[in-house]
Amino acid sequence: MDLIEFAKEFVRSFLNMWVDFSIWFLLGMFVASVIEVFFKVSSLKNVGIFKAAVIGVPLPICSCSIVPITNSIVKSGAKVEAAMSFLISTPMTGVDAIIATWAVFGWEFAFLRAGIAFLAGVCGGLLFKFFGEALVEGAEDLEAGVDGKEEKVRLSCNSACCHHHYHEEDSLFHSHHLDHDKGDATIDKYSGKERILKKMNSLVKKFFFEQPAELLDTLLIGLMISAFFSVVFSHFKYIVLKPPLAYFEILFLALPMYVCSVSSVPIAASLVLSGFSVGSAFVFLLAGPATNAITLRFVWQRFKLRGFLVYFGVVVAASLVGAFLVDSLGFKVAFAESSAKGGSYINVISAVLLAAMMGYALIRKLR
Repeated sequence: MDLIEFAKEFVRSFLNMWVDFSIWFLLGMFVASVIEVFFKVSSLKNVGIFKAAVIGVPLPICSCSIVPITNSIVKSGAKVEAAMSFLISTPMTGVDAIIATWAVFGWEFAFLRAGIAFLAGVCGGLLFKFFGEALVEGAEDLEAGVDGKEEKVRLSCNSACCHHHYHEEDSLFHSHHLDHDKGDATIDKYSGKERILKKMNSLVKKFFFEQPAELLDTLLIGLMISAFFSVVFSHFKYIVLKPPLAYFEILFLALPMYVCSVSSVPIAASLVLSGFSVGSAFVFLLAGPATNAITLRFVWQRFKLRGFLVYFGVVVAASLVGAFLVDSLGFKVAFAESSAKGGSYINVISAVLLAAMMGYALIRKLR
């Protein structure tokens, strides 16, 4: 295959995935916008391990932006085991990623992904409570934080997924694109109809303008990686090991790669369409979003060696156990079927709408 033919196949694969994925990405952005506008997590100070995992699973926060948020939670005096639970469960999935996973792999698979993320958070919190907390240099050190390094951690997160940063006041997370003089901070001054109108205005801005700006790089890079894998795996010789060895093959691929929980979905689909088992794709869906250099460094610094081993071990174990369950239960990928049928009118309309939203976000970004 020459370079021109490769480029044609790449563009064709990218466009097919865009059409198939757009409606679900739009739905995920809308639900995530609703959560960010209407759902405020004021404090996790008195939250236990189980509730921290419950809160973390649906939140649309990626593994890089989770770093300053977790640091803020710990500084507020939260239990360190609850912070560990939140830190593990949150980046593995989110309501937007659950919807995207549902579209590609089915609702059973999507809920299994969410369930494994919840259990991973609970197990990580419990393990850290009994085996790791002693090596944290006193709860006081964690709760006090290290302000000098905190800003460094925040500034080192340049991914589009990391456009959420924390506030130590009323909300757990807030988009920096929001006008703080006119945004949600003023809503509490209103009541009744005006309050609803302010919320709806914030929702419209969040969905049509802020979410596309935040997720532009995530979507484009995720689909490009997926299209690249699809072309390479379909035209070049490569080694696809059979489970369970394939789990470790994908784990080796996922650990150094930074992907968000949403952008991991089309990449996982391309792996399945290229010959890997659905369980192997599950490994990528969990391990990819939960591991990157920034997060692992943060865990090492804040939770010390045992905390790092708990975090890394739970993520890997959850990925492998989930993969075994997925392959044992015989899950299939629905992405190939929808691609074979071609895009319906609603898919095409969704693709055009998403392209317009992302195009506007790109123009504003380049200004």
